[in-house]
Amino acid sequence: MTVFLSAVSRLFDGLFYPFRSASPWIPLILFSCLAGILMLLVFRFTSNQTAIRRVKDRMQAHLLEVRLFSDQLSVVLRAYGRILRWTLTYLGYALVPLAVMTVPLALLLMQMDFRFGHQALRPRDSFLLKVLAAGDTSLENAALRLPDGLALTAPALHIVHAPENRHEVNWRLKAQRPGEFSVEVVIANQAFSKQVIVVEPGSTARLSPARVRPDWMELFLESSEPPLPADSPLHHILVVYPPRSFALGRWELHWLVPFFVFSLVAAFALKGVFRTEF
Repeated sequence: MTVFLSAVSRLFDGLFYPFRSASPWIPLILFSCLAGILMLLVFRFTSNQTAIRRVKDRMQAHLLEVRLFSDQLSVVLRAYGRILRWTLTYLGYALVPLAVMTVPLALLLMQMDFRFGHQALRPRDSFLLKVLAAGDTSLENAALRLPDGLALTAPALHIVHAPENRHEVNWRLKAQRPGEFSVEVVIANQAFSKQVIVVEPGSTARLSPARVRPDWMELFLESSEPPLPADSPLHHILVVYPPRSFALGRWELHWLVPFFVFSLVAAFALKGVFRTEF
């Protein structure tokens, strides 16, 4: 799983590379439209298009029946029952393309969230580095090794979460210059590294908010780095990047909103070109 996710990340690094200094709106719109076209093609070639057209025609016929015989309750009720039956039939035909789309769409959303879900740090930004222990491991003696370009601005804050008695340590750091840095958390003579990305304003980078133990769901959702060792005393190391939003007039939007809007617009605009019924 780790090797596969790493290969996917490298592939998307290449796809996003031309847009590293562009407005984030440009790759967001482009990849949203490409996702819409991909979903359209998958639906076109994995669904029974003839049956879907037939089902939609019958649904429209029963809707017309409801409008024409609205004063005859028995006819209307039968028509609604048939509409429900054909709707369920349509959903059955849609299950196969939806199943085929699930994995590639999930991978695309994951990679886009690594790039659009958070804002990369800028020089002179302050941020938190959080470390959570695995089980009841004590982090009282945890220490931090910082590379040139990052500075510690406050003493470590130790937190014990009850009732699990899980230990957490937070360090407040400051970015001094752009770069890709490796911070090391040292505990029991073992060092565990975590990537920190600092870029100039206007640049976009793939971010990995957390480095986690080998849990496939957390790896999928939060990390594009190699996992911590399975026997690590740490559950995760987390860099608190600021959340990113996309400004549209007076609104601040999460990237998923324009993604789904542009992908749906692209799919509906091109369904005639690809002769796809959905």
